[in-house]
Amino acid sequence: MAAALAARLLAGAPLFRGLPAPMIDRLAAACDLTDTAKGQMLFQQGDACDRLYVLVEGSATVSITSEDGRELIVNVFHPGSSFGEIGLIDGLPRTATCTMRSAGRIISLPRAAFLEALADPEAGRAVMVELCRMLRSATERLEHLALHPLRARVAHALLGHATPGSPPIFALTQQELAQIAGGARPRVNQVLRDLERAGMITRTARQIALDDTQALHLLATHPEES
Repeated sequence: MAAALAARLLAGAPLFRGLPAPMIDRLAAACDLTDTAKGQMLFQQGDACDRLYVLVEGSATVSITSEDGRELIVNVFHPGSSFGEIGLIDGLPRTATCTMRSAGRIISLPRAAFLEALADPEAGRAVMVELCRMLRSATERLEHLALHPLRARVAHALLGHATPGSPPIFALTQQELAQIAGGARPRVNQVLRDLERAGMITRTARQIALDDTQALHLLATHPEES
C-alpha cells in the first residue's frame, strides 16, 4: 500500500513527472511513509541532506532565519509537493528549515536512491528541467523582495498562495503572509486594509477572498500603475 501511494505521488510530482513508470516504481519501493505532527520540523537549516520529501497530507512551510532572528517563508507546500531536492544533488547542508503547519503524512526518498535514478540520462534531463523551473521561480521571488514595495509583495504573495476558486481564497495566517512578503505584520495589516477598501479583497477571521485578481495582478507586477 505504501509503495503504491508513493508511486502515485512521485508520478504526479513535477520533479519526477517525466520519468518512466518502472523507474517510478523503483523509487517508490525505497520510500518511507511517516505520520507528522503540527509544528514538527522535518529538517533544519544546516542539517545534512539525506532525503527528499513528498507531502501526502497536511501542509508545510520552508523558511530561512536571519542572524537577528527574523524569519522569511520561502514557500508553502501542500499535498503532492516535493521538496528538499537541492541538497541531494550537491550534498551540502540544508539552506532552510521545513516545518509542518498541520498534522499530516509524508513520504521520504533516501539520497542514495535519488542519485541512482539521476544516473539514467532520461531521468537526469527531467530533473534538470524541473530544477531550472525552480530557479526561475526563486529568481522571480527575489526580484519581488528586492525591487518591489510592500503593497506589491503582499499582492504577489496573496496570488501565489491562494486556493483556486470563485473567488480564490488565501487561507494562511497573517503572520505567515508577513513572513512570505518580507514585511512587519502591522505594515502588512495596513496594506490589507487598503486592499480591502479598494475592493480587491474581503477579509474574514480565517481567510482572505481575492475578489479582484486582475487588480491584484496589476499591483503585483506593475505597482507604479496601480
